[in-house]
Amino acid sequence: MNYILFDGNVRNALLPFTYTRPVADIRIGILTIREKWEHRLGLTTTTITEEYLEEKYPMVEMAKNILINSSYLPTKALVEQVKLLSENQAIFNNGEVVAFFAKKTQEEVNFDTYEQFEFEDDVIKIDHTWDIFSKYGITKQTLIEEIFNFLPKVEDHNQFLKVCAILTKSIFLLRRVQRFRSLF
Repeated sequence: MNYILFDGNVRNALLPFTYTRPVADIRIGILTIREKWEHRLGLTTTTITEEYLEEKYPMVEMAKNILINSSYLPTKALVEQVKLLSENQAIFNNGEVVAFFAKKTQEEVNFDTYEQFEFEDDVIKIDHTWDIFSKYGITKQTLIEEIFNFLPKVEDHNQFLKVCAILTKSIFLLRRVQRFRSLF
């Protein structure tokens, strides 16, 4: 199966982050949204984004594609439901498309012809720039928990060093945000 992350309607609300990258490449904790999806799916993903970003973030289309709204972070229940999608099926949450099966990504999709499932479990959705911290509950504790959940999968020494560098940078930034908040 081919998984493609798309920006969705929140792209403009996530400016300035999305001037230079798709929604999927916003870092939340130690991983980007893309890395979180890839880790849960066990496969790589590509992206549908703004035309001027397509050269750096190309989209790969295959015969069977599942498109996923990048503003939704993967949870165990959501990933399970996404993996179960088949032709002409879509997952919605409060009227917004979360994921859908498509043979051709360039065609306009008419969801009236799709079998629609309402995802009723809890979701983590990034709607605004501040959601990157507030909805994900970024604290030193959650960063460390995410690292330990991710580290057993890291076998390459260089990847381990990259993760450690990201953790150090994330904790440093978190401390600066906490100091800034304490001024008010």
